[in-house]
Amino acid sequence: MKKILYTLLLIFGAMSSVSAQHNPWDISCGGKVGATYSSLTTIGGDNVITPNVAGFIEISFTEKWGMALEVGYKRYAQRNVYMNADDISYRYPSMDLASVIANSGRYDYSVDYIDVNYFAKYYTKYNLNLYTGFKMGRMLHGKVEHAGDNTSLRKKIHHGNFSIPIGVEYEYKNYLIDLRYELGIQHMAITSNAKAMLGSARTSAISLTVGYRFLLM
Repeated sequence: MKKILYTLLLIFGAMSSVSAQHNPWDISCGGKVGATYSSLTTIGGDNVITPNVAGFIEISFTEKWGMALEVGYKRYAQRNVYMNADDISYRYPSMDLASVIANSGRYDYSVDYIDVNYFAKYYTKYNLNLYTGFKMGRMLHGKVEHAGDNTSLRKKIHHGNFSIPIGVEYEYKNYLIDLRYELGIQHMAITSNAKAMLGSARTSAISLTVGYRFLLM
């Protein structure tokens, strides 16, 4: 990871002589594609790298400030999750030891969302755009896999997913490199069974994407 970040810094430095221009009332649109290092917090297991894709439209109010609307697809996932055997025994005192062990794991979670992001952006003189805002996600599909069986999460977790993204975007001519972190602001589980499995888990993600911008006017 350190080598990747160092390489990106060298690329940014080499391209810094080409300045990105943002004029008042410029309107642009474009697309991004990349990867997300996603997780469901607090439940342990392994984080997963998943694909994401998005399209955006952006308006510059001044040479320094602008706003953007971005719509995209993203998957959050967690693999190799195990429940605490003592918790299972406490919740189901009549369950025999073999069943407790069998039900303790492993569990693989995945949840797909359509995300709508609203960003306020600050354009620096170093071709770096700093931004933050608010994201509203709508669940398309969610499941947990255990012992070869898939169980839908549609009625067990919130369909909406709200989070605060913070990111930095580098521009070279019309090309973009975007690094973003986001953390959900609400717990996912709504049913007692889901709360027993997910606890206070929220979505969390670090995304790296590349994109291209078209100036509309």
